[in-house]
Amino acid sequence: MSQPEEDPALAAALEQQFTSEVALLFRLHHPNIITLVAACKKPPVFCIITEYMACGSLRKYLHNYEPHSLPHSLVLKLALDIARGMSYLHSQESFIVILSRKTSLSEKIYR
Repeated sequence: MSQPEEDPALAAALEQQFTSEVALLFRLHHPNIITLVAACKKPPVFCIITEYMACGSLRKYLHNYEPHSLPHSLVLKLALDIARGMSYLHSQESFIVILSRKTSLSEKIYR
């Protein structure tokens, strides 16, 4: 596999992709979507800074509980919040959605 620093065409393509994705992320505003605060592009390092989520990722949160120990009302709330965020993302033009427990973040689980 070639590395960006070894392949100028790949480096340029990745930089363009990063720039496009950051421009798109800056336009997203929804209570169930993490907010992009800033982005930094100083090749070969590219950084995205998002709002702080005190509870961390959904995966981390779920792994702190015994299996099947979450109240059904909380499971339903989490599922609805994710569905609302996904619905919003799907309503936006040219957006690729990657959803996993690692990318699902929580600020206040018991809002």
